[in-house]
Amino acid sequence: MTIKPGFAVAVAMLLLSTAAPQASHAAQTGMPATRDGSHDLDFLRGGPWQVHNRQLPKRLVGSHDWIEFDATDEFIALPGNLGNEEHYRTDHWKDFVSVALQLYNPKTQQWNEYFVENRSAPGVLQPPVTGGFTGDVGHFEGQDTYAGKPITVRTTWKRLGQNHVTWEQAFSPDGGKSWETNWIMDFTR
Repeated sequence: MTIKPGFAVAVAMLLLSTAAPQASHAAQTGMPATRDGSHDLDFLRGGPWQVHNRQLPKRLVGSHDWIEFDATDEFIALPGNLGNEEHYRTDHWKDFVSVALQLYNPKTQQWNEYFVENRSAPGVLQPPVTGGFTGDVGHFEGQDTYAGKPITVRTTWKRLGQNHVTWEQAFSPDGGKSWETNWIMDFTR
């Protein structure tokens, strides 16, 4: 029996289309696929951002008395694609300024955010929160102390559009079993 060339190609294509898909290199090696998240916070760069703040001045005491105030914020790219430097200012507290560093670690593929301000702990670089993004949402956590007791700090960035971002901070006094959101920022530009 003679097989026509077109028939052989059709059979080969049919066999290929019904074969099980090949596993990815990550699945074959058991290693997770790597993701370059070094540009996940680029959308913050520039400014100025207008920031509306809602904050619990008394934390981890069951308070529901929020204060609201406005601020400005600006994010500057660090050289060598290291990350961002943030400059936050508000008149809510006299002469208040803060600086944050958002640094990307390509080995861990995570961001580390560090914070320093001139009001409650001038000259002290706060312990970092560490994490990354899935889509337009970034989750970060770290260990710290509040009122002399150990806490877990969680911050969440949500990109709502090119010119709209939210940030939230929550504390957990029990290792992440319960959380109290104590600061919400709404960024627009």
